[in-house]
Amino acid sequence: EQAAKAKGGETDDSLMKGLEKARKDADGAKAKLASLAFDEGAATELTEKRKNIAAETKKYQAQIAQVESTLAHLDVFKTGNGVKGAVAKLVHVSPLNLAKTHSTALEVAAGGKLFQCVVDTAATAKSLLTNSKTKQRVTIIPLDKIRAPSTFPEDKKKAMKALAGSGSEFATPAIEFVGYE
Repeated sequence: EQAAKAKGGETDDSLMKGLEKARKDADGAKAKLASLAFDEGAATELTEKRKNIAAETKKYQAQIAQVESTLAHLDVFKTGNGVKGAVAKLVHVSPLNLAKTHSTALEVAAGGKLFQCVVDTAATAKSLLTNSKTKQRVTIIPLDKIRAPSTFPEDKKKAMKALAGSGSEFATPAIEFVGYE
């Protein structure tokens, strides 16, 4: 043993002590891991949900890119100088858990209005109309000329009352789940 120590080697006894210490450390780590109540099934499920959300996001980004390419030839949709962009690009459904079900309903309800151009002022709208080279009809919405309806709470109460007996307990006015920039 002394010859092994002299050459820089370890004795069997010291190797056994190291092995025993490593086993104790491993057992301690296993106990800590068990105390965390890690559920591998839940983790796998969350990973799947994350993948699905990423796929949905990619799909919506592709739809936005398609709308942008469709509108690219219209100079009125180029943002800057008071032009905000198309309504479709400025609104989003939130929270995300409603996006899948509510975005289709919103698209159907809004229809062609999603392609209207939003600008900051009526002066910007007038400038676009006079200086634009587009030959297509475009609706321009100046933000300084639009007003929110003042009867919204009463209208919501009437609508919810009308829907109460139809089994539509999940009816929600779009203004409550649509966000905008």
